[in-house]
Amino acid sequence: MTLGDLVAFNAYLAFLYVPAQSLVSFGIGIQTSFAALERVFQLLQLVPEDDEDTTKPSVNSIHGNITFEHVCFSYDGQKNVLSDVCFSTRPGELVALLGPSGAGKTTLMSLIIQLYKPSSGTIRLDGTDVRVFNLRSVRERIGIVSQDAFLFDSTIIYNIRYARLTPRKGRCIGPRIWPRHTISSNSCRTDTKPESANAVSDCQQASANACLWLEPF
Repeated sequence: MTLGDLVAFNAYLAFLYVPAQSLVSFGIGIQTSFAALERVFQLLQLVPEDDEDTTKPSVNSIHGNITFEHVCFSYDGQKNVLSDVCFSTRPGELVALLGPSGAGKTTLMSLIIQLYKPSSGTIRLDGTDVRVFNLRSVRERIGIVSQDAFLFDSTIIYNIRYARLTPRKGRCIGPRIWPRHTISSNSCRTDTKPESANAVSDCQQASANACLWLEPF
């Protein structure tokens, strides 16, 4: 092999690298696309939760009497996360659920608003099985303020009103100064974005006010 042949061979080999890498990447991309497409089809085949709720009665109000009767729940159908849970709350009562991470506190709340269905047992709202009621009406009457609150990149008033832009009769809220005990900033107007120094506290406060704005109780 002459020096010219060697130089030509290396040049042709360099031209081959890029198409070969593209071909390998193309195969990986196809496999990833097939996996994503399968998830898309699974999502399209989902049946809306409230499809069967059209004939069920709506909840006009919830007084606060929540009862768990021998409730069990499992994510995988084998190992119970909650086993034989029994308790009852009375209207106006303040209840705290304590336990380590993974004990089932969030799962318990998810069962109340029917994000999950119990494997066995009954959950009652004011003495009536929660499965009897229209699902949408139940969730409209329960307010939840998450520990990790999220705010859209907009004003505080928008974040409070995003779930219901039109206030109910007799309710109004406009740009004004929020007192310090309501929003952590010393001078925080509802028509401005939260201050970055108090972002976490303001997120939680705005989330709580958004919950009250919906008047779930």
